[in-house]
Amino acid sequence: MDNRKLIDYIETVVKLEELCFVQQNVVYNLDVRINSCNTPYKNEIKNPVYPEKDNSAADFFSEFVDSFENIIYTVISIFAILYATFFVLFAALKIKPVYSRAFKPAILLTVLLPFFIFLICRAKDHHKHRKQMQVYDHAVSSVREKNKEIKQYNAHLKTQYNAIRNRLREEKEQKEQIIQEYQKTKRTLDKYYDLDIIYYKYRNYANMTSILEYLLSGRCKELEGHEGAYNILEHEILIGQVLTKLDTIIERLDAIEQNQNLLYESILSCKSDINQITDTIVSSTRAITLENNETNKTLASIEYTNRINKINIQYLADMEAYKALRLH
Repeated sequence: MDNRKLIDYIETVVKLEELCFVQQNVVYNLDVRINSCNTPYKNEIKNPVYPEKDNSAADFFSEFVDSFENIIYTVISIFAILYATFFVLFAALKIKPVYSRAFKPAILLTVLLPFFIFLICRAKDHHKHRKQMQVYDHAVSSVREKNKEIKQYNAHLKTQYNAIRNRLREEKEQKEQIIQEYQKTKRTLDKYYDLDIIYYKYRNYANMTSILEYLLSGRCKELEGHEGAYNILEHEILIGQVLTKLDTIIERLDAIEQNQNLLYESILSCKSDINQITDTIVSSTRAITLENNETNKTLASIEYTNRINKINIQYLADMEAYKALRLH
């Protein structure tokens, strides 16, 4: 079997497998984007925290009274004892007390002192709270204006994205064309497999990529035999060095980087193509919608399906060259 032509054949099969994988996921991604069409709304700004009135003066006064209460009672008691002592003493000596005028105001001042302190602290707290309220009112006003702008922006954005979403849904025909091209690609792939060059057991994306890697790296030159690609693949599957289920491979992509490097690079490239094609189609539809352009001749989906159609036609034309490689 011509080794170079065999490699060319398997490379073509792998490319067809990649195209099928990409087209399937482009259709899936378009469905997701059509249904969700994530709109980058702006979040409204929250109002600042309302400044609670400072009760430090009341707290201070309460603590002050608690500690002052004992002091005032002590002072009054001392004054009472001294007053009584001096009163008795002066009465006995028949001396007229001269301190009575200062004594009463002193007691009155001592009793009223905490209330003066409370009024001063309360006035200070009131002034502080008034300033905080001025700042708060200004901030609330600013937030209200910004939120008004955000609401207008979101309303405008919602209108735009609703139009885009509706346009994408109206382009169902274009999505159907992508599905039709996928089916054509799958038929082309099946025709390549039907050449009966590859044993049916190994006809899938993962196996074909591993076989191609063996041939390109020089680990083998043929498919069959003790040192052939099939035998190497079976051995590596048995010892767990190679994964063959595509869903498992995609979930554990990093696990195949070492032993299935070609498949690893292939899937990474496909994922990049899937995202790029999906983004291009959605962006194209978005641009046409926002420009109020009713024509769909420039839709990226049409350009994509046309490109895939040309690839399928070329691969079908090349298929005749590989018929001589079929199994006997």
